[in-house]
Amino acid sequence: GAANAKYGGDDFPSPDANLTKRQLTDLPSVIGMTIDQATQTLETAGFSVTVGDAVDGVEASGTIVQQDPGAGRIAGGTTVTIRPSNGQGIAVPAVSGKPDAAVTALRAAGFGQVTTSCTAKDDAPADGTVTGTDPAAGTIVSRTAAISVQYQAKTCGGR
Repeated sequence: GAANAKYGGDDFPSPDANLTKRQLTDLPSVIGMTIDQATQTLETAGFSVTVGDAVDGVEASGTIVQQDPGAGRIAGGTTVTIRPSNGQGIAVPAVSGKPDAAVTALRAAGFGQVTTSCTAKDDAPADGTVTGTDPAAGTIVSRTAAISVQYQAKTCGGR
């Protein structure tokens, strides 16, 4: 206050519009590339790269399966995190029919921890019918993941 009253002064000038404009750049998708290919592609396009922890994937170990942010137009110079597959993933298969057959199919697919979860329903078959899995069919998980077969049966006491 007192300095302004004594010395006065003008407002600061507005910055040049070219200096405050956000420059958007095309961020390419590097999904499916090796770590080296993805890093080179992203750095050539003007982005910084961080390699994150490997994640469960059905792709060969070292193949990029996740990128954040995803492909699109973003501010140049952004740091892009890429995550390679560890090669240890497996897709949860779709199962249906009888719960026992579903458990057998999941164990045959390589899952060791398979449990069942029953919901009683009056109009369901006595021996049950599969309604889904948790995690859902198609989800990529580790072979050591616990899979729950969900089913409906007239009564649930027998399992």
